[in-house]
Amino acid sequence: MHSIVRPVSVGLVLGLLTLIFGIFWAVFLVVQHERVHDYLSERGMAAVESAPAQSGHSHHGPVAVDAQQDEGMVHEAGAAPCPLHEDEAIAQAHKRLTRGHIHAMGLGLIAIAVSLILAFLNAPNGIKAAAAACVGVGGLFYPMSWIIMGVRTVNLGLETAERSVLPIVALSVALVLIGIILTLAYLIKGLLKAE
Repeated sequence: MHSIVRPVSVGLVLGLLTLIFGIFWAVFLVVQHERVHDYLSERGMAAVESAPAQSGHSHHGPVAVDAQQDEGMVHEAGAAPCPLHEDEAIAQAHKRLTRGHIHAMGLGLIAIAVSLILAFLNAPNGIKAAAAACVGVGGLFYPMSWIIMGVRTVNLGLETAERSVLPIVALSVALVLIGIILTLAYLIKGLLKAE
């Protein structure tokens, strides 16, 4: 391995792993689409069955549905809740699962690009390694937060699922920003010295 690339090798490896993960995740979502749908439907039904019975439901006419508790279920007079194929919670879960792929591809490329920029900057090797690692780790964990959120959407609801991954999202975004800011700082410093 060339000595210029060695300090940023962690960022390059993590960026490539993130791209590979994104590609395989997209293939899995396409090939196993029905299986994913069935899994999400089962989780939604299990969440409704395990939820405590709500008081005050009328047996006449449609029953109002709480979006956080019974998201994606339809209640009619005397009928048990039944999942819909075009259910809002399942549709949102699919979107979130797909965003895991989209963010993996984008952040994988960003980690590789930032690492390559760092390799050619006049910065200490420790800073190069730290910045590349920050972008690589943050770029790998952020797409996973979308996948975890997607899986949790049908049984926790949209907002609760979103809040459940907030620590992962916050850490991932902070790491990516730290890596990019360090890179930008040394890039600007190098450009000013060149003048």
